Amino acid sequence: MPSLPRKKVVVTHGGSDVEIQGEGLNIEVTLRENRGSDAIVGVVDSEAKYFLDNLDVDDIIKIYFMHNDLIGDSWHQVFGGYLTEQNPTTALPQGETLLLKAYGFDCALDRMRVAQEYGVESLNPTLDTLLEILTNASYGIITRYVAKYLNEILVLTDSGYSINTANVLDEATSIKYTHFPYTPANDCFRTLLDLITASKNPSAGLHWTIIPDGTTAYLCIDQIGNHTTSAAKWPTRASIDPIIQGEDIFFQEWSKQKSEANYVCYFGAYEWPTGDLLTETAHTLWTGWDPLMSVPKAVNLSSDSNAGYYKVGANSLKWDLGVAGAGSTLIYYPSTKNLNFDITKICTKQSIATLDWYWITTNFLWAKICAGTGSTIQAN
Repeated sequence: MPSLPRKKVVVTHGGSDVEIQGEGLNIEVTLRENRGSDAIVGVVDSEAKYFLDNLDVDDIIKIYFMHNDLIGDSWHQVFGGYLTEQNPTTALPQGETLLLKAYGFDCALDRMRVAQEYGVESLNPTLDTLLEILTNASYGIITRYVAKYLNEILVLTDSGYSINTANVLDEATSIKYTHFPYTPANDCFRTLLDLITASKNPSAGLHWTIIPDGTTAYLCIDQIGNHTTSAAKWPTRASIDPIIQGEDIFFQEWSKQKSEANYVCYFGAYEWPTGDLLTETAHTLWTGWDPLMSVPKAVNLSSDSNAGYYKVGANSLKWDLGVAGAGSTLIYYPSTKNLNFDITKICTKQSIATLDWYWITTNFLWAKICAGTGSTIQAN
């Protein structure tokens, strides 16, 4: 077994790479699956060479290992991320030392929040599989909520985080409904993979990690024990050789633990309401009302299944605002004025109920309504 490890730290500071090697380098890297990675680096900095002048927080840090006594060995990158702390110390006998702490590129998944719902019964019914949910240009977890954010004037802006999704398995499992109310992206991963793993039982489920390659962060999601899409970056280790010395580990303390059953028991926290028609071929259950006269008022309502006029389901509620619709008019549902919602049970801290209302008009010239030419409003 090789026994002469070499270590190298490269920090990108001010557009230039600062390389640190030597005996006075102490490194501890913790790599994880389904969670973020981190690193602690101790540097002998007797001449204050690195602190602030050549290193600073938020710099990109890369950590490499290799073995001098392994013929043909080359540098293996085991970590990539961002410096989060610099702690200089001058009270030690060896002079000034510098302690660096860093989070992996995957910290972006913890820092960025997702505010969207997905699944065949959601407001985004076409976003029901893993890859679609992660990469959709308008609503994807990675493309919209990790790579972008709304700035102080509500303009969509690059976050500075870039996650490559080329190594994500295109898993076909369809998700019915899930809602993320400003949820950290890595927690969204946990929910999505739990749903998929539960649906694939008894087959193996999925797991994820971030593999750094230079300054690129590759998100790898694949089936446990059988990596296909991510194999080039995250190869499946054979059961007889699950860990490679010099690539996966350099030093390790081993311990034997009792094995336990690994079951995924999932209870869906979010479920689309059933039995509540609202705009789904329910126009006869709506009622018009004149708020000035406090009397019922005739309204021209119908159900419309034309594509482009409904958001969920298969219909929208069409309200034709002809002469009969002019003036002050309200419509309400149901005609009994009672939705039968028990608001004490409608939501919990884990399952937050939302009511979304969408409407469009097919004629924006509102003055024509009074002239009797008519207009329509469609809601869903």
